[in-house]
Amino acid sequence: FLSHPAYAAREGVKEEVLAHARDDDLVYVPNSAGLRNTNVSYSELLAEFAEWSHEMIRLGKGICIELSVSPEDKSNAFALQRLKELGVDIFGANKTSFQCQGGPTGPKAFTPKDLVAAFNTRLLVPDGTTAW
Repeated sequence: FLSHPAYAAREGVKEEVLAHARDDDLVYVPNSAGLRNTNVSYSELLAEFAEWSHEMIRLGKGICIELSVSPEDKSNAFALQRLKELGVDIFGANKTSFQCQGGPTGPKAFTPKDLVAAFNTRLLVPDGTTAW
């Protein structure tokens, strides 16, 4: 979605990553020397994600994305629009297949107890017992 939390707050880096995706169809990632060209086609990456998403949706599987993905963010909006053109509408037609976690709330957005309640499944807890 062109805004990994590791650089999302660094506007200059984010703008440059977006420009390379939009103008050069290439994925760039930050490194200690600036940005590194991964030599991966952004279009191919999106197509692969879209194909995988379609398959997961067909199988009735949920897809978890980063909570900080937002249609108001310029970089995210670019990625979301391109995915929409490939038939994956994360915040629209396909929204029931996508859940968000992490982001500003941290990597532990849900406690094990909350997940068990949500999925009504059995959970092995650290002391070796199980919980429903």
